[in-house]
Amino acid sequence: MRIFSTASLDEQRALISILVEMKDATVKHPNWPDDVVHRAAIVTEKAGELIRAALNHHYEGGELAEMNKESIQTGATALRFIVNSKKGGSNG
Repeated sequence: MRIFSTASLDEQRALISILVEMKDATVKHPNWPDDVVHRAAIVTEKAGELIRAALNHHYEGGELAEMNKESIQTGATALRFIVNSKKGGSNG
């Protein structure tokens, strides 16, 4: 895909990390909610974990790696939301 080939190496690595995390999460949690409200709640939960890691990093000297891990998980969950929304299910 052309968009991927024009991305920087850091962007490509980030996208690959998100795709790998999405695959791992799908294996670990194969059941995904049928309704968009519960799907969105899962994305929001992951985003909340990212906020917690960022606050911990900023105010308490938490690890940058923890923040990066949470951002990858948030991206993977958001991508899973998008992919599954296109597949349909009850309430799309």
